[in-house]
Amino acid sequence: MRSFFLYIILLIGLLHNTAVAQSEIYHLDKNSVITIEGTSTVHDWTVTVDDFHSSMTIQTNGSGSILTNTSIELLVHNMKSRIPRMDEIMHGTMKKDIYPVISFVLDSTQSRIQGDLNNLNITTTGNLTIAGTERRISVELDGSNKKGMYHLTGSKNMKMTDYSIEPPSFMGGSIRTGDEITVSFNLLYSPEPK
Repeated sequence: MRSFFLYIILLIGLLHNTAVAQSEIYHLDKNSVITIEGTSTVHDWTVTVDDFHSSMTIQTNGSGSILTNTSIELLVHNMKSRIPRMDEIMHGTMKKDIYPVISFVLDSTQSRIQGDLNNLNITTTGNLTIAGTERRISVELDGSNKKGMYHLTGSKNMKMTDYSIEPPSFMGGSIRTGDEITVSFNLLYSPEPK
């Protein structure tokens, strides 16, 4: 009789662990975009990145859902404004030839999903590396899940100098960009085909 109860306890534990381990992988949709907005002594400017890579894993258990194994990676040369000369100066300032990749790697222990599928809120915390400098940041994302696709949006105010980047200048320093920038995310994720 004792062995029977032990068997039942082990079976319940196995079923519980199986439920805890449920996760699904999502990949970035091509319609996703990141924009970077800033100021200068002449006019505001916008840089767009629409070619980058990202994936996320959502793990669900009895107490809710968290993001795990999530990252965003983009190439500096894919950051583009409408002004080629500005792009050239920006890429040089960001040391593109030495540090060609900007990356964000999530710390899953700090990234819990709140709300229902139509009104999600996610606080993401992880390490952002730009021009060889790594800093820990948190970003609030809002979103929804429709027909299995996650749509996440959010923004983060940052300073270039936090990443050892000197704000670019033009025309012998007569035109200077501001240190503060706003990075906005419009991300679409589709489930990995099974």
